Amino acid sequence: MEQSEARKTVFETLRSYSLYLAFLVIFIVFSLLNENFLSINNVLNIIVQSSIIAIIAVGQTMVILTSGIDLSVGSIVGAVGIGIGLMMVAGVSIPVAVVTGVFMGAIFGVINGVIISYGRVPAFITTLGMMGIARGFGLAMNEGKPVAGLPLEFEKIASASIWGIPSFVFYTLIIYVIMCVVLERTKFGRHIYAIGGNRDAARLSGVKVKVVEMIVYLFSGLFAGLGSVLLTARLYYATPVAGNGYELDTI
Repeated sequence: MEQSEARKTVFETLRSYSLYLAFLVIFIVFSLLNENFLSINNVLNIIVQSSIIAIIAVGQTMVILTSGIDLSVGSIVGAVGIGIGLMMVAGVSIPVAVVTGVFMGAIFGVINGVIISYGRVPAFITTLGMMGIARGFGLAMNEGKPVAGLPLEFEKIASASIWGIPSFVFYTLIIYVIMCVVLERTKFGRHIYAIGGNRDAARLSGVKVKVVEMIVYLFSGLFAGLGSVLLTARLYYATPVAGNGYELDTI
């Protein structure tokens, strides 16, 4: 009996940490296949490439925690990128363009949230429609053409480093720490989990389900906008097809 319980405990522990174990196995395999894989430069390069997806995935995670889904984040990335690119080429200052871009992403998110929460349209249908709308908007803004000639100072957002560590690493860490605190230590975070666990029970417990749900989609759009800013800075040009496939990568 004790051996059976011990096996059960081991199995549950392995299941709980299966994702981390799988990542460790992949890491070991690639390290054996390529001797340069464990180099500092390669590891940092992987982190930089993953950080944009990781930031957008924060908003997607909040949506999924409410039993929703946001298929529009990739298209929002493309639309916001073209928007901020056109603004900076037109002479708008970098801070204003960046803030406007993030705000633009949040607007897309709010529209999703209002339709889903108050219009009672399923999240899959709503965000699938927004995926087409945002992509079309990005293509229409500059007739499907990319935007080049961005200010050199804007590129420094991506190329900057602290103690030899790329700035993207710090951007991601700061956002993750803040959002971990929000989700685990605040009433708003508990409400998100409550809605995902049982929407009706959360509503009967006094949770303003519609408001919380709308704010969650706002955050999803906001982080997509922020990710677009960082991606555009890293590429040093804006393209309307940026973020293609990000909706699946973030999930």
